Amino acid sequence: MKILEKSIIEIGKEICVYLRSIKEIKECKIYGSIVENNIDKYSDIDIEIDVSGYDNSIFIKRITDIIDIKFPILYYDYARSLMPDAYIVTMAISEKNPFLLLDIKCTAKPHFSTISKENDFMNNKFTHIIKLFIANYKHYIRGNDCVNDILRMYKNIHSTELNIQEMLIHTYEWLLKNSEEKYITYLKNINIEEIKFNNMMTESRKEEIF
Repeated sequence: MKILEKSIIEIGKEICVYLRSIKEIKECKIYGSIVENNIDKYSDIDIEIDVSGYDNSIFIKRITDIIDIKFPILYYDYARSLMPDAYIVTMAISEKNPFLLLDIKCTAKPHFSTISKENDFMNNKFTHIIKLFIANYKHYIRGNDCVNDILRMYKNIHSTELNIQEMLIHTYEWLLKNSEEKYITYLKNINIEEIKFNNMMTESRKEEIF
């Protein structure tokens, strides 16, 4: 997947070059899977910006508008559970590749907590579930332990508990059914057949065991 890996690296570098042109941003660096040389087709772009001299709890609210000027955003979602210790926002920047998310962490010295996550960092429920679905999808395909995360996500839309594959598939179907037109192409570019195939392989292995 060298072409894909190169494209992710190039996009990350382009974003950093652009962000360094913003006067409030003192430093911009890529971290995570790109610098760890651990990229796959589900990888996102992790960028940390330092806005020391400015209130980072306020600046994180501006960063989506700044990014959207050069890299159109389909949706964004704040990591509210990490606030006020850290300010991170996730942005979908590719309709063609739903897994190519941009995570920006906004830091500063001193670290601020001026504005409240309860009042100032409200997420859209639908796009929040998209973000959770994308994260759980990639964790599941990669073989990570994500049962509890998938269950928490699923309880946002259904009360009945199913097996892990069924919860992912039903969540995807719910997203398609309830989506606004602007997200349909993005959602249809998710290959849900991977989950269905993985489910079939799991059932096949169970039959072999018994």
